[in-house]
Amino acid sequence: MNSKIRVRLVWRLVLCLCGHLTLLLILAIYLEQSLISVRNYTPVANAEALQLESLDTVPALLASMDADRRAYQKTGNGQDTASFQEIRQKIEANLQALQSPLLVPSAEETQRRAIIGQWLSTYGADLAAHPVVKGVAPEAVNTQSQALLERLNVLTNEVRDQVRNILTALQQEEANETNGRVTLMWILVGSVMVFTLIIQYLLTISIVGPIQALQTAVRRLQAGDYTARAQLNSGDEIQSLGETFNGMAENILQSQRQLQQKNGTLLLQQEALRHSNANLEERVSEKTEQLQKTLGVELALRQELEEKNQKLSEAARLKDEFLATLSHELRTPLTPVITCAHLLGSDAALGSDHLKSVQVIERNARALSRMIDELLDLSAVMNRKLLLMRETTEMNEWTRATIETMRPAWEKKGQTLRFIPADEPVELEIDPTRLAQVLTNMINNAIKFSDAGGKISVKLSALKKEVRIAVTDNGAGLNRNEIDRIFEMFHQTRTRRTQGVGGLGVGLTVARSLAELHGGGLLAESSGLGKGATFTLWLPAKGVAAVDPTATSNLAPPVVIIDRTLLRDRRILLVEDATDTREALQRIFERRGCRVRTAATGEEALEMARREAPEIVISDIGLPGISGLEFMTQVRASPELAGLIAIALSGLGRERDIEAAAKAGFDAHLLKPVEISVLDQTLIAALQRKVLDGTLAD
Repeated sequence: MNSKIRVRLVWRLVLCLCGHLTLLLILAIYLEQSLISVRNYTPVANAEALQLESLDTVPALLASMDADRRAYQKTGNGQDTASFQEIRQKIEANLQALQSPLLVPSAEETQRRAIIGQWLSTYGADLAAHPVVKGVAPEAVNTQSQALLERLNVLTNEVRDQVRNILTALQQEEANETNGRVTLMWILVGSVMVFTLIIQYLLTISIVGPIQALQTAVRRLQAGDYTARAQLNSGDEIQSLGETFNGMAENILQSQRQLQQKNGTLLLQQEALRHSNANLEERVSEKTEQLQKTLGVELALRQELEEKNQKLSEAARLKDEFLATLSHELRTPLTPVITCAHLLGSDAALGSDHLKSVQVIERNARALSRMIDELLDLSAVMNRKLLLMRETTEMNEWTRATIETMRPAWEKKGQTLRFIPADEPVELEIDPTRLAQVLTNMINNAIKFSDAGGKISVKLSALKKEVRIAVTDNGAGLNRNEIDRIFEMFHQTRTRRTQGVGGLGVGLTVARSLAELHGGGLLAESSGLGKGATFTLWLPAKGVAAVDPTATSNLAPPVVIIDRTLLRDRRILLVEDATDTREALQRIFERRGCRVRTAATGEEALEMARREAPEIVISDIGLPGISGLEFMTQVRASPELAGLIAIALSGLGRERDIEAAAKAGFDAHLLKPVEISVLDQTLIAALQRKVLDGTLAD
């Protein structure tokens, strides 16, 4: 912006500012004079009003004093003295208020005040000093007082008329003054508005005219007349804008000329390109035919691949079904074997040799059950169907509790196991059951591959980003080749010291997969054959790794203290199609003091339950006829049977099997062959809940 434009803008602002300030100054002076006039009128009017009020009240007060005086003359009662003095004080205060420099009393007013003073001094003194007391005739006193009061009333009326006339004149003069000043104020306000409109009009003319000229030039430019120019001489910022517009129009005109030249060149290039495109289209057509042939082959290969994927999926499904069926069929005969072994092992009359034979049977049956579990876990891990049930766990206590479950195994071989906890509590979000399977496998391998009297240590250490559990033994050890292959599926170490150790070779594979599901891993170290080995489970510290989504089930049996007294005299309905399993479980619960009824089919069990309602139902799922799920659904639908405790025993332990059991109405799902202690714990926990809820007698 140049200096000329600045001067013009400043001139406009100064003109507007000076005009408005001048009018506002005049208006302020006028308002000040109006306030002074109001202040002059108001005190005089107030004084005149006060005098008028005195003219109305003083005669009445004097008449009241004269009445009190006359009453005292007759009765001599001193009770009228207080009222008499109070009225006198009011009259004197009223006269004192009239002593104002704003009022100049007239002759009548002066005379009136003198009469009031005379009456007060003559007849308004103390009643006790009144002439009636001194023996003066009361009639003469009353006559004189009455004459003086009548004269006062005459003067009061005259003065009242004078004061009213003066007050009326003052009010009229004040009203006229106010109206005149209000009129003048409106004239000044109108002048300010007119002056403002004139200034705004001048400013509008100085701005709108150049803008209209600029608008006309813009419209011509929009219509395609690139020779249009804005001729402005306003000398302000609008002229500067017009000059900028003219420069832009000139640039557009030059650009148009250059564009025309380039269009000519482009037309020539387009013609050449058209010939090139014709050749290219021919080549594209040839390539398209080749591509279509290639796509046909690719689609055929893709379809073949999809068919193979479907076959693989079907094979995986059939494999899962086969494993589930195999598990069920293997678990079913294992259940009566383990159950009967448990019964025999608790028989005090059994000899030591027979007891050892029973223990061998039970130990090997449980080993077979563990192999079945490993196969199913391996299938779930490989198919990514295994879900973790995470919870906050203190690792020192969890590790110690897991080690204690293995105590019989290492004590049987005369081995020693030392646990080295972390210095401080360590909390992680883990699935305690699944991770216990990993640690149990590590300790079990250390026990199996260490000689009698061997030493095993379990050390828990908390690092900054991870937590490690290292299991170290002084057993058979591993060579480098074995370390590289130890976690392969079905791989087993074969040396002279390990030839007698059985297993499927999937335990470490499952353990490492479970560790990886937790975001960690499993490592193996060894200095060589005969020098022992160290297996290390590492897990990310809390907050380091994100927690994967997990699924939970309310069918996992809780761990409680076994108090079998709650089982005594309970009505139990046992539903199992395998005769050996049914009879073995029946004998166990009859030893518990329970009243047991058995059924081999769901229909038979449903009829027995409706005939006599049981307190506990233990049922297999794979029953002939209606399944255990259908049986439990019908049981829960009966109001008289809705409150019983239902436990599912099945050889099918997949997640969908557990969820189906829960949906049908089972309170818990236990996998065959069932641990009798786990079955007791599950039943007792359910009974305790019923007792606490008040739905079952203790």
